[in-house]
Amino acid sequence: MLKGFRMSNPELPKIPQDEQAADRALRILHLEDSLLDAELVAARLSESGLACDICLVDAEREFTAALDREGLDLILADYSLPTFDGPTALKIALRVCPEIPFLFVSGPIGEEQAIETLKAGAVDYVLKQRLERLVPSVRRALREAEGRTQRRLAEHALKESEDRLRRANDQLEMRVAERTRELGETNAALQAEIAERKHAGAELRRANRALRILSEANQILVRRTDEKHLLTAICQAAVQFGGYQMAWVGRAEHDEPKTVRPLAWAGGEEGYLEKIGITWSDSERGRGPTGRAIRSGHPAVLRNIRKAADFEPWRAEAIRRGFQASMAVPLAVDGRIFGAMSFYSADPEAFDDAEVRLLQELADDLAFGLSSLRLRIERQRALEALQTSEERYRRIVETAEEGIWVLDESDATTFVNQKMAGMLGYAADEVIGSPLLAYVDERDRAAVESALQRRRNGIKDSQDVRFRRRDGSELWVILAGAPIFDEAGGYHGSLKMATDITERKRLEQSVAEISSLEQQRMGRDLHDVLGQNLTGMSFLSKILEQKLEALGLAEAQDAAEIGRLAMLTNKQVRSLARGLSPVGLTAGNFEAKLKEFAVGVQDIFSVSCACQCDSRVRIPDDDAAGHLYHIAQEAVSNAVKHGKARNILIQLTDEAGHGMLIVQDDGQGMPKDYEKHAGMGMRIMEYRASAIGGQLRVRSNAGRGTVVICTFAGR
Repeated sequence: MLKGFRMSNPELPKIPQDEQAADRALRILHLEDSLLDAELVAARLSESGLACDICLVDAEREFTAALDREGLDLILADYSLPTFDGPTALKIALRVCPEIPFLFVSGPIGEEQAIETLKAGAVDYVLKQRLERLVPSVRRALREAEGRTQRRLAEHALKESEDRLRRANDQLEMRVAERTRELGETNAALQAEIAERKHAGAELRRANRALRILSEANQILVRRTDEKHLLTAICQAAVQFGGYQMAWVGRAEHDEPKTVRPLAWAGGEEGYLEKIGITWSDSERGRGPTGRAIRSGHPAVLRNIRKAADFEPWRAEAIRRGFQASMAVPLAVDGRIFGAMSFYSADPEAFDDAEVRLLQELADDLAFGLSSLRLRIERQRALEALQTSEERYRRIVETAEEGIWVLDESDATTFVNQKMAGMLGYAADEVIGSPLLAYVDERDRAAVESALQRRRNGIKDSQDVRFRRRDGSELWVILAGAPIFDEAGGYHGSLKMATDITERKRLEQSVAEISSLEQQRMGRDLHDVLGQNLTGMSFLSKILEQKLEALGLAEAQDAAEIGRLAMLTNKQVRSLARGLSPVGLTAGNFEAKLKEFAVGVQDIFSVSCACQCDSRVRIPDDDAAGHLYHIAQEAVSNAVKHGKARNILIQLTDEAGHGMLIVQDDGQGMPKDYEKHAGMGMRIMEYRASAIGGQLRVRSNAGRGTVVICTFAGR
């Protein structure tokens, strides 16, 4: 027999939670008589990143004993062994631990045999010659096992709910049995008393009728599933088996007059309930049996309606229908008085103490039945509401215009809707299990990793992110993320909402390119046209000055001043032209061009503009140099034109391995809601930052200036 061995690789990255517990290795039982084959299987699992604890056996006794290992996750088995075989092992495993997935890893066998193994309960069959299928099969088996576990948990919860309902029904049946037993005992006692006291025959007959009502009512309580039908059936039983003229159930309303609203009735009602207007207030129409029973919570009896003073408001209608006595018993549902059940008899001496007790029991049983029925109905409604909610959620998710992406605590995909998968060019099931970063453009991965880390701290945010579609093309999205926490406050993953902004980014790129071209054109026009004209003006002013001096005229001084101003303006125009379209701007001379730009700003706008550069900062390439230069240009322009700044500082510095271009001014700042009103210049700056894999931030306080920061890879 081969000795068992353990293989584990705790330094490998964790796989998703639906495939492997995050705090331990997979526990695998491997039935195999070839140590070489077993090592190949273990190596394949280890190479895939699965940390495994494998127990290797090759005989039935060791296999059966190993099934008792605590926390076993998976069983692998060869089909044929010298003293044992895989099909037998499968039968044993299905008997001992049917929840653990069983996977055959064996040499070739016939197709019929392979099919039989799957029918017998194996989750898959992998040929030793094609071990590349092993890891996918293992992962799928683990996912399916996890799914079965979740279903079992759900079924267990449902079973517990059903058990509670069954216990309630059992209690009801126990009460039925108990009442039946008690009724039998009472009936026996009454029968004995009849023999001893014949003068009590009328009371006994009434008690028997009440007992019959109780017996029928108990059967009704078990069968009925609708509250209205239940109440009506109880009233009908009271009339049919109790011999009462009428029975009805009323609910105590909590309105101003404290109305008693009839819910169900049986017998000679004939509009009686509509006419009598019973309340449960302590007033003339609330002092009858029904109102008193609701107020006091105890049975209320009124014998001989013709003589009872408290029955005056209803006497005429009651006598016309043959009612001679009346009583009411309160209905208490879940500890609160719900209403009352009222009875009317043609016997003026009806409702003796024994009958009242039995009718009170009837009311108690009815109240218990109502409570159980409402619990059952509430549970059914909850199930229907849950199904409706799930269906509504599914429709919303699958028809949403935004991509929806759900990650687990290890940032692996647990769900994407069809919109998100389609944006990437994949089917939804192809994305499940994959990490989000696998689809992110390498230029944005660091920013996305940082955002994922912030989710663990409960921070929500959004960012512009580049993904790579299946065909290699670029997909720009606004990726908004929110953390998901369980009831205990533990991080359970995150929810992402993705809005496709690829066309917007293309438009911003076009606008940026057009802006650059327009600046270059304006620079050339300023240099070639206006500069030449100013040069001509300066030359002509000099000639005019000489002529006026020759004539001895004082206006020669004015001509000299005009010439000086023309030369100064020409210098400023050429400096402005160089700023709009810097000649020969490269990554290598970026620092020099930036300082030259700062000098030009001072000359043109008459503001203080300093430039400080850290030599450690490396500009990635010429394109990055162009984008950074234009960001500085736009920020300075905003500071001068909108911020009315008098002092501007341009800095190129290094922070934790990242380059930072900072433009700070002492102007009047921007309003708090500037983001809502950000113009095209701000949007183009954001685009330029994202085009070089950077991030643009703006901090501004009214009256305290503005700081524009562009962070980029600077080493």
